[in-house]
Amino acid sequence: MLSRFLRQSLRLALLTLAGTAFSACVTVSETREEDPVLSQSALRPIGRVIWVDSAEGTAVIQLHRGASLTSETLISRNDALFETGRLQPAGPREGRSAGARILEGLPNAGDEVVAAP
Repeated sequence: MLSRFLRQSLRLALLTLAGTAFSACVTVSETREEDPVLSQSALRPIGRVIWVDSAEGTAVIQLHRGASLTSETLISRNDALFETGRLQPAGPREGRSAGARILEGLPNAGDEVVAAP
C-alpha cells in the first residue's frame, strides 16, 4: 500500500514539474511590446514648465543650461514620465525662459520638457 502511494505521489510531482517547465517556456518565448514609459526615457530633456495659462493655451519653459529649441514639437511629462502635453515653441525668449503654445493635453508647472523625436 505504501509503494502505491509513493508511485502516485511521484507521478503527481512529475506532472506538476512538467507543467511548470512547459509554462515557463511559453512565458519566455512570448514577445513583449515596448513599454511606452521606458521608450520615452531616452528623449532629450530641454527644461521644465514653470508657468501655464490653460485658458490662453500658453506656457513658459525654463530651459536647461545649453539646451536649444531645435525641435518644432516638445513633449511635457510628469515625474512618472507619462506625457501630459505637447507644446510648440512660440513667442518671446529671454535668457533661459521661452514661451510655448499648448498643442494638446494639459502640462503642469514642474513637468519636464523633452524634444519630440
